Amino acid sequence: MDCCTPATGGPVSIALLFGTGVAMSLGHCIGMCGPLVSAFAVAQRDGDSPRLLLAGPLLVYQTGRVTTYAVIGAAMGVVGATASLAGGAHTMMGVLSGLAGTLMLVAGASLLGWLPLQRWFEAVPFARRAGEAIGRLLRARRWSSRYLLGIANGFLPCGPVAAAAIAAAAMGTPVKGALAMAAFGAGTAPALIVLGLGAGALSVAARTRLYRVGVALVLLLGAQLVLRAIHAFGVLGPARLGALVLW
Repeated sequence: MDCCTPATGGPVSIALLFGTGVAMSLGHCIGMCGPLVSAFAVAQRDGDSPRLLLAGPLLVYQTGRVTTYAVIGAAMGVVGATASLAGGAHTMMGVLSGLAGTLMLVAGASLLGWLPLQRWFEAVPFARRAGEAIGRLLRARRWSSRYLLGIANGFLPCGPVAAAAIAAAAMGTPVKGALAMAAFGAGTAPALIVLGLGAGALSVAARTRLYRVGVALVLLLGAQLVLRAIHAFGVLGPARLGALVLW
């Protein structure tokens, strides 16, 4: 499979996912996960101890969450690799890229509230079990428990995470799928760590604007995947940005 194979995830796709994570963390994640992160910080702090002592526990917690995302990405990469082996590699990767791109565009529309898919996804029964595990681990002081808290947090149903997982399937291999989801998770971590430390806050208006930037990046990645699919079937020529393959 050469570097221009349409569904092969490259630096552009991974950079877009990292940027999506950054924007979503400042817009969506602070609103959705902020209360959980704040509760963790309150439970972990000893009296009037310096807030910076929370940096270690928060980092371990977020590392657990990114680990879960990487595992999900690897699993989705297996799905993509299996699909490519089911038929001609170039054709099947083109089909997979087109399907993933279309689903990313649908996910973007859902995140904008145009479709109810995000509400359906976040209402699955699995969320209750993940929530119960989080409740048990929230006050634990062992480093392993903090890491497991992050692992459980990563399994909470979330629209942006679902969109990133779709993109991970289009990466075509488990390793690239894991890298893609890890990049997304790494992008979300800094804002949540800062939130846990209590250093600064964004207004609702600012979070709304950044959320829209994140959705725009989801739509951009969806469009890129669709263009890669079109290229796979010979309708569109390849495009590069210097050494980077766009499609």
